[in-house]
Amino acid sequence: VSFPAPMTPLEQGVRAANFAGRVLPIILSYLRVYSVFTLRERLLGQCLDDEECEVAWEAEHEKGAPILSEAINDLKGFY
Repeated sequence: VSFPAPMTPLEQGVRAANFAGRVLPIILSYLRVYSVFTLRERLLGQCLDDEECEVAWEAEHEKGAPILSEAINDLKGFY
């Protein structure tokens, strides 16, 4: 097994920025769903039942999982 040469600080920064640029939208999407649920409950007194919540979260997982997987594969790992 041969390992690649250590990255320079600049390469590390570029890698981190690449990862953040791909993952941040996923995180923000999750926060948006959470915020909508929270605001709906606090302001309107409406709470989704467990099944409705599960459907919404599953939709977020379906959108975000392939993007995260591709980012990790492209960067050859998550470290």
